[in-house]
Order: sequence, then structure tokens, then C-alpha cells
Amino acid sequence: MADNKPADPAKDGLQQEEKLEEMLDRLNQVHVQLRHLRSALQRMLAPLTTKQPSPQAAFAAYMQSVDRANKEVASFREALVGLHSDGVFAQAGASQKANPKGIKAWRARDDPDWADPDPKVKRSRIS
Repeated sequence: MADNKPADPAKDGLQQEEKLEEMLDRLNQVHVQLRHLRSALQRMLAPLTTKQPSPQAAFAAYMQSVDRANKEVASFREALVGLHSDGVFAQAGASQKANPKGIKAWRARDDPDWADPDPKVKRSRIS
């Protein structure tokens, strides 16, 4: 027979908080990848700006950098699709629809370390 005990609200709250923390970590990882992609074009073109011993060597170096940039973009796309398929954005939208008036608009001045890529630094300042 199934055990019909009432759910423990404290335990459910902790599980929900852990899930939200995991989602925030995944969002942060995607954010770091996106910030890294900002310089992908410069890194891709860098072999063309350096002197190479031959045109074939220049082409080979350029193609390697293009391949690396392509892999970075594919990794970012995969991570972003993973967020969509796991429902991270849907859950955020659902919580906003459930309580649209309770969401405070975020301002950069409220969090001066928002652009810091190290999440440990942010958490240590919060704690």
C-alpha cells in the first residue's frame, strides 16, 4: 500500500531551493560561455595577423582556429538548448505569471558584482 504521509513543507522547500541553485549554476555556466564567445571572432582571425612560414601554414592555422570557434559555438548552443529542454526558462516564466506584482525589477546598481565571472566570489559576499 502507498504511504499517505503529508509532505514535509520544510523538506520540499529545501529541495526546491537546491533545484533553483542548480538552475542558477547552469545559467551562470552558459553566461560564462557566452562571455567567452564575445572574443571568438578575434581569436579565430588571430592566425591571419601573425607571420606564417608559408601560405599553407597560414591556412592550416586559420582552419584550426575556425574549428575551435565552431566547437565553442556548438558547445554554447548545446548548453542553451539543454536549459530550454530542462524547462529552466519555462519555470521562470511560470513563476512570473503566478506572481507578476511580486517581482522586483533588477538594477545593476543593486548588485555591483553582477559581472564578476567567479560565482564563489559572489556567494562569499552574500553570506
